[in-house]
Amino acid sequence: MCSCPFLCTIVHEVVKMLEKHAKPRKRGDTATITARVPKEILERFREYCRQLNLTPSEAVAILIEKELEEAKK
Repeated sequence: MCSCPFLCTIVHEVVKMLEKHAKPRKRGDTATITARVPKEILERFREYCRQLNLTPSEAVAILIEKELEEAKK
């Protein structure tokens, strides 16, 4: 159970967005970022990405792209 309702709402919206994009994406010119997250969350995220046929890198790229699109509005 989530201890922060605001964060839970954001995570739920992100999950819905990833589900819409659950398909392989072509690789182009890429760069690397590093983020530290709790091990349990990373394991759950990896499993969820597997279910969507996405790599964690593809999922993070989608999240970043969508966030930037929203920031333009």
